[in-house]
Amino acid sequence: MLAILVGVAIGLVLGLTGAGGSVLAVPLLIFVLGMTPDEAVSLSLAAVFGSALLGVLIRLHKNEITWMPALFFAAGGMLLAPAGVVLAGYFPDTWRLGSFTVLMLIIAARMLWQSLREPLQARVLRAGSSADDAEPDASPLCPVSETRRFEPGFACIAVLALAGALTGILSGIYGVGGGFLIVPVLTLMTRLSMRRAVATSLLVITVISGTGFLGYVLHDGIARYAGNPTFLWVMTGALTGMLAGTWLSRLLAGPRLQQIFVVTIVAMAILTLWNLDSLAA
Repeated sequence: MLAILVGVAIGLVLGLTGAGGSVLAVPLLIFVLGMTPDEAVSLSLAAVFGSALLGVLIRLHKNEITWMPALFFAAGGMLLAPAGVVLAGYFPDTWRLGSFTVLMLIIAARMLWQSLREPLQARVLRAGSSADDAEPDASPLCPVSETRRFEPGFACIAVLALAGALTGILSGIYGVGGGFLIVPVLTLMTRLSMRRAVATSLLVITVISGTGFLGYVLHDGIARYAGNPTFLWVMTGALTGMLAGTWLSRLLAGPRLQQIFVVTIVAMAILTLWNLDSLAA
């Protein structure tokens, strides 16, 4: 029962934070279910993959995903996510968890800035959105026409692929989906609105987190995951939480909710640092 509640919490957070919510998955799995960092990262990737895939299916009928930028982004991530899994094995757990708290604080700072400076964009959630679909005025490096035709040049493809590669490495090492990086890159490099950038990021997250999880399966052996009741309950809970987020997004969207998540992320980061030695033992 505890495992499914943790899964529901992960799914809800993923559904109710346009980017950065998956950063809470690893601390929840470690502190509540008592997992090791490796177990938490691999299961976090699986939960992120399942939740993001469900989000993609929800968004498909709304025609909000812009496919070509997502594919270039995802291609870079697919290539480097397994490398992140391999790199994770070379770092001591103390360093890995310590640097993860730095990443948590960076994500919290970005979410706080967005909630204070761009409150309308803070209403754009993974599970659903009611925010304005206005597009940025600046000429982007990766133009997308009004008919959603993607018109990339070499520089555009290189930037998207490199950003995807960085996301893949972070995903493999820390078990995060990478939406905190994917969404701002898409809005900066294209004419996509925040709503479409969040929807498109879900496809990228699905591919990268799925590839990262596959890397852990190949590294650890499928027997570690197949038939594991904790794994199955967490996954079931994550999908249920994502569905609940679809409904709750109509009621809870807004900068205040994002600020609550910021406080939660900072608290989890402090808790992780406080228990760093015992967690890495």
